[in-house]
Amino acid sequence: MIFEYMPLGASVKVTAVDCATGAEASVLGPLGAPQRDLERLALHKLQQRILREMDGLGRAPEKPTPEKGGRGGGGIIV
Repeated sequence: MIFEYMPLGASVKVTAVDCATGAEASVLGPLGAPQRDLERLALHKLQQRILREMDGLGRAPEKPTPEKGGRGGGGIIV
């Protein structure tokens, strides 16, 4: 397991990488948060991702793109 830290202003992005699979997961936290807590959260997120992939679920399905001029809510279609 490798942990990578990237400071982003008053926050820090912690990425956990599984060396065997190359899978990774990231969390954001305050810059002053204990390193152990951020690593624990990133590791838990990575474990959940690996379990989902083992179950064949992968990513959650994307929501369909609303039709132009439709009656969906507001927002911007990109």
